Amino acid sequence: MKAPEKQQEPSNTPLTAKADEILKFVSDAAGNNPGKAVELCEEFFRNFPAAKYSREKEKYEEINKVFHENDERLTILRRQSARERYLRNLANEREAALRRKQDAERRAEQDRERKRREEEKRKLAELKKQKSKEELKELESKIAELRSKICIELIDSCSKDDYDGIRKLLEEAIRLNSQKERKGKSSEWVSKASRFAGWTSRRRNWLNQAAAFRKILTDGSSDLKKPQIVYKGSLGYVTSIRNGIATAEDGGKTFTVDLKQLSRSQHLSFVLRLSNKMGNQQKAFYYTVLGGNFNPPQELILYNWMNRDLNEIATDYFKEKYKKSNLDQKNEMIRKYGKFPIFRKAVGLKPLKS
Repeated sequence: MKAPEKQQEPSNTPLTAKADEILKFVSDAAGNNPGKAVELCEEFFRNFPAAKYSREKEKYEEINKVFHENDERLTILRRQSARERYLRNLANEREAALRRKQDAERRAEQDRERKRREEEKRKLAELKKQKSKEELKELESKIAELRSKICIELIDSCSKDDYDGIRKLLEEAIRLNSQKERKGKSSEWVSKASRFAGWTSRRRNWLNQAAAFRKILTDGSSDLKKPQIVYKGSLGYVTSIRNGIATAEDGGKTFTVDLKQLSRSQHLSFVLRLSNKMGNQQKAFYYTVLGGNFNPPQELILYNWMNRDLNEIATDYFKEKYKKSNLDQKNEMIRKYGKFPIFRKAVGLKPLKS
């Protein structure tokens, strides 16, 4: 049997090519750039953890030698730099000590100037204090205005499908707590702005969840899991939604439904079926509540804290909306929501007799 021929080693490999490149750099630099040399060697070791051929091993040893030589040179340079920095700091400290001594000798004759500056500083502090009070008052007024608008528009805008409008209002409110606005303000101002930003961020989170479910009702894909829909006597299973138009199957036939044409009860029933199928009742809950339904189906209320959110959203809306309404508008709210205990409590009306 013929013995296998010994495989000839390649004269050049990626490893040897990279090694030659590094060696050329080191030669050209003539030892003037040890930091770059060490960086190139470390990169080489990362890319080529081991050598295979004898020529590669030779190059590997050369690079290893270059690495250690330049690493040692770099260490020496760093020590020299550290010593120079130490000497500079020492000189600076001595100079500072001399200046302190000179300053101490001048204090007596500068006493009157010092008192004048202290008086000026006191007046400036008083002006700053007054300015802080005015800034705080302005912030409180702005917060009150934005808070009232948000409480109302969170419901009214979403009910009119104007999600962009309320989102802009929320972003405006959150910007009150931006780094730019906080700069130079008092700690009390910053604290109030921060608390209001937290309050606003919760509402933005509610809006984001409602918007996510609204997106499904606008452009739902094949993951809808075929929720049932009933419209004008037709019953089918929705397979997709595009631009608010649902496509449904009914025994091999298909028909389309403009979801905006559904009655309020039909729409709510479809929302409930869709959320149950997809398992996103929480998003459907916020979509429903921010859409103005303050008595959502219990199937959407998965946790106790969702009841607390519902109470907070409804109370804020009723209180601020009622406060800003004229007599006719108030009567309309009473007609629409008067049977809700939460409404009567929010606007200060007596509870209905049992």
